[in-house]
Amino acid sequence: MRAAIELAVEQPWLLDLVDEPTRPWVRRNLLVPLVPVPRGPFAVEDLPRPRFGMIVVEGRLLRRLHVGAYRGAELLGETDILRLWTYDGQVATIPATVEWRALTDSRLALLDHRFLQVVQRVPEVMTALLDRSVERTRMMAFFLALRGAVRVEDRLLLTLWHLAERWGRVTVDGVVLPLPKVTHDILGEMLGSRRPSVSAATARLEQRGAIERRSGGTWVLKGQPPVPQEPPAQD
Repeated sequence: MRAAIELAVEQPWLLDLVDEPTRPWVRRNLLVPLVPVPRGPFAVEDLPRPRFGMIVVEGRLLRRLHVGAYRGAELLGETDILRLWTYDGQVATIPATVEWRALTDSRLALLDHRFLQVVQRVPEVMTALLDRSVERTRMMAFFLALRGAVRVEDRLLLTLWHLAERWGRVTVDGVVLPLPKVTHDILGEMLGSRRPSVSAATARLEQRGAIERRSGGTWVLKGQPPVPQEPPAQD
């Protein structure tokens, strides 16, 4: 039997649109199963398929999309909504495959029939969920727009600051951004660059004092967020 959690307690953003008198009822009744995902690669087929989907409660996940010899990567974490089984690139016009990996020990909350029973009575919970799904789409659009930056170090710095909006923590030393197990290869797949280019860009940013690398995959962002520059005109 799987452990259950009070989802609205662990994920209070689900109550953002719920009126105050209704919130205690949602907290008590929004009990959902929890599935642990150990660090490492995992197969979608090995996980349950709840009716609505899943929420990442804890951890970092990597989604890699393979299109022939090309690869792209998406970094996911707390509050992200997942429906791992809905994509089948094998039947697309241009075949593609998806690979999943837990970069850290992670926990997924299953949005099953009990979740739907609560949502039927309090639809504002569903609205909050849809808002988070739209945020994920906007983040992907942001990364696509960054591809227009010519220099890899510009793309890298803008990406790190954007990720810091979600997972960064302001300290006296700068904004501390933990990215455990996010290698230069992974960053390259997110940026549309190769690992050597990302490594060289990282070194240049360190020399400029824009970032600092610490153990455990932690980055420290210095100063203020960069202002994207207008790309050079092209014929």
